[in-house]
Amino acid sequence: MAVETADRVIHYAALGDRHSVTKLGSTGRVWYSGTPEVTDFDEQDSGKALVVEVDAVACRVEPVPIGRWRFLRERRDVTGAEGLDALASWLGGLADPGKTVVRLELTGTVDMGEYAGLTDLLQRWGELSETVCIA
Repeated sequence: MAVETADRVIHYAALGDRHSVTKLGSTGRVWYSGTPEVTDFDEQDSGKALVVEVDAVACRVEPVPIGRWRFLRERRDVTGAEGLDALASWLGGLADPGKTVVRLELTGTVDMGEYAGLTDLLQRWGELSETVCIA
C-alpha cells in the first residue's frame, strides 16, 4: 500500500478492528480510526473520531476526542482513618462518576471500625450507578 499512497492512487485508507487510533507508515494516509468510546483499561488512544481532509495534494488527519467514558486504575494506601478519608475524597472528586469505571488496588492496615467504613464506602460508590464498577 506504500506505493499506492505515495503515487496518490489511494488518498486515504481507513482500517478497522483496532480500538486505539494508530497511524501506519510515513505518508499520513493510512490509519486505524480506533473506537469512538473507550472500552477497556489497556487502550492507549481510543475514544476519538478522525477528522480527515483530503485534496489532490495533501491528506490531513486530526484525532478529536469524543468519548465520554473513562477507565481508571488507582492504587491507594488505605492505612487508618487518614487513608480512608483520602480514598473517600478521591472518589468524591471523580468527574462524571456515572461514566467512569474504576479498578482500585488497595493496600494498608485498618482496624475493624475503619474496615466497616471502607466496606460502606465501596458499597455506596458501587451502588451509585450500575455503570460504576469498583473492583
